[in-house]
Amino acid sequence: MSQTAGRFGPYGGRYVAETLVPALNELTDAWEQAWADPTFVDEFEHCLVVEVGRPSAAVLSHAKKILSLPPLSQRDSPEPDP
Repeated sequence: MSQTAGRFGPYGGRYVAETLVPALNELTDAWEQAWADPTFVDEFEHCLVVEVGRPSAAVLSHAKKILSLPPLSQRDSPEPDP
């Protein structure tokens, strides 16, 4: 998000104490610069999978296996005990 766009449209950019504006501007510039770097984006996405616990390939393959099973109502159920 560019600094001129503002989060609140025509009413202002950010809801933050005036003393923090320079630091927030510096942080915003650094974030925009990093996000434009493909190496950073690749590492960021890797961290989302490995460190944050976003769905991994193993989880997704297990989920696909479960979704491929027929609904419980269509599965054979054991006979109840007499």
